[in-house]
Amino acid sequence: MDKSLFFTEIFFENLKKSSNEDILLFEDKLTVKDKFTLLLVPGALFKSSSRSFALDELNIKKNRYNINHETIEINDEVYSVKKGFIGKKDLSLIETLMLEHKELLGTVVVMQDELNTESPDCNKLNDSLNLLFTNLLEHLAKEDTYLYKDYLKNENLVDVINLYKDSMKLISETAITYYNKWKDQVNVYNLELFKEETISIFTVLGERITNEEEHFFPQLLSS
Repeated sequence: MDKSLFFTEIFFENLKKSSNEDILLFEDKLTVKDKFTLLLVPGALFKSSSRSFALDELNIKKNRYNINHETIEINDEVYSVKKGFIGKKDLSLIETLMLEHKELLGTVVVMQDELNTESPDCNKLNDSLNLLFTNLLEHLAKEDTYLYKDYLKNENLVDVINLYKDSMKLISETAITYYNKWKDQVNVYNLELFKEETISIFTVLGERITNEEEHFFPQLLSS
């Protein structure tokens, strides 16, 4: 059986361009040095229909890997490196969205850590911001295209779904305005303002994710 790791397109392209020294693997994070960090979720077979990777319950240990751009060896197991999608029939849309939440929050943590360093790297922040919003916009589109429409078929959920949709629309507008302002624009001269506005956006995003996972999704699943 072919064993593969499926990566997001952006991460895959950076992986293929990297040398062995550029790749860092620690616990549940695989990092292309100074570029992108991808959260690895043990046991998960995929993250979403458009950007995904397979893990097959890996037991990852610090820096036990070897990569030649075609394969990656982790704990003596060799996997082919691919981009794309592998499906798992019993993984629901809501489970997929929750896995994507982990990926979004992982990028948030990377940015927060960078912002809290003595001399934040503006190039890293610009790259991470682009990654965050690429994934976020795809995630929001999936919610709008599939989640709301599927559950709106249940008339008992119409009011609560419309409430969350309206709330998400306002959050999306605010987030997109923020992103359009800061896309590839972070530098040492505006870093403090960027940090202030970013903390505000992260707070809103974190609250929304918590609200969805603790209240909205359970309501949908119990309907």
